[in-house]
Amino acid sequence: MKNSRERGFTLIEVLVVTMLGTLLAVGTFKIINLTQRIHTTQAAQVQGQQALRAGIAILYAELRELSPSDGDLLAMSTDSISFRAMREVGYVCASDYSTNPPRFTLRRAGRWLGVGDSIVALADNDPMKALDDRWITGRVTSADTTSTCTGLDTAQEVYLEGLSTSDTIRIGAMVRSYTLFTYGLFEFDGQPFLGRRSAGASPQPLVGPLRGKLEGGLAFTYLDENNAETLVGSEVALIQVELRTASRILGTDGRPISDSIVTRIYPRN
Repeated sequence: MKNSRERGFTLIEVLVVTMLGTLLAVGTFKIINLTQRIHTTQAAQVQGQQALRAGIAILYAELRELSPSDGDLLAMSTDSISFRAMREVGYVCASDYSTNPPRFTLRRAGRWLGVGDSIVALADNDPMKALDDRWITGRVTSADTTSTCTGLDTAQEVYLEGLSTSDTIRIGAMVRSYTLFTYGLFEFDGQPFLGRRSAGASPQPLVGPLRGKLEGGLAFTYLDENNAETLVGSEVALIQVELRTASRILGTDGRPISDSIVTRIYPRN
């Protein structure tokens, strides 16, 4: 026989408990959703800032090494720049102009130069004059790593084309190999990225996604020694670089998350 004092929940009590549980669940869901949005937003902001730092670091390392007065700048526009990127370096310790092309023995300061490498060599010409000094563009046609410089470690013997008979590359002259690069705004998978393209190759993505060309995702400004804009390569004394990131993640204001950075880079000379 059931105890008359035992009874279940009334309908009102069930409704109240259900309502309280629903409110608690909705509140918990809102907190979780807000937390996820904040986390996603912060992750997008961090990713954008990392992209900006990486992009500026890459461009700074490359552009800081340029010598505009020596012809390193090959093409300039607001969203791309083409130049000779210096790589390896060596020093002349012996020369032989009796061969054609002339033969030079180099003390290496990096890896060995390879056949086909593009190089520039400093021709001092008249050592009493500075105005006749010039960098001569050449190409390594053959290379021998069994030579030696007097009193020095193993050296490299190279033959260089493109030298004039009036040019004199003296002992101690610097020889540098280079690669032709273009840095600019390229599209990958439908999104603009800071990319790099070497001569005859397809562009490779480096940093992004950035804003498009019309939105100033990548902007170069070239200034001369008077801080005036110029498009003459030999006159460039300062390069201003601006990067603007873009994200498909929307911020709290309903707009895509974006960040930007502006820096000024002084070439070598």
